[in-house]
Amino acid sequence: MYTAQVVFQNVSGMPEDEYVNTLHFDGPAPADFAALTNAIHEFYDLTGGIGGLAVSNFLSPVIDRAQLVVAKFYDRTAGGTPTGPPVATGSFLIEGNTTGNALPGEVACVLSFYADNALGQVLQRGRIYVGPLTVGAISYLGNGIPRVHQNLRTAMTAAAVRLRDSVAISANPWSTIHTNPVGGALTAMPVTNGFVDNGFDTQRRRGVAADFRNTF
Repeated sequence: MYTAQVVFQNVSGMPEDEYVNTLHFDGPAPADFAALTNAIHEFYDLTGGIGGLAVSNFLSPVIDRAQLVVAKFYDRTAGGTPTGPPVATGSFLIEGNTTGNALPGEVACVLSFYADNALGQVLQRGRIYVGPLTVGAISYLGNGIPRVHQNLRTAMTAAAVRLRDSVAISANPWSTIHTNPVGGALTAMPVTNGFVDNGFDTQRRRGVAADFRNTF
């Protein structure tokens, strides 16, 4: 089983400003890392939402589209956390144009997913915090409350279905990973279903540090 850390570069060029999404893949070694990288690329960049929009169309302009997105793959067969050098890396460029000005870096839209059994019982869960985002990710209801735009929710669920059903990575399917609290052994299960709701979430570590303050 493998963990992929997908690293997006900030226009600041500073390593501490990078944005990371984490995906897991089950299956035997050696994996087809080129196929896995391409599947990850398609998750962000293939269209499938309303109006022919991709997830990448909603990613903030603070993500440097001139710099490669790097997928770092770690072998998790022995358990533990992803440490040491990755066993493989892949890269791609984000192709989707952004749809407006940047929202604060902390703002994210969450893709929740899970693995269940034949009885529909949820056995393992996971989440991906997609962001930072643009103002195009917001829609306002009649009461003025900001919600995640339907176009982004549709693009993200279409991306999740593509990744789940990808024939190219069927030997190493997108999976959830659970760490056994006794002994630390890992259990991987293929993702079966999930959802994207219309409430924003936050990732505090993605916030921009203040560079000025007013005093009184």
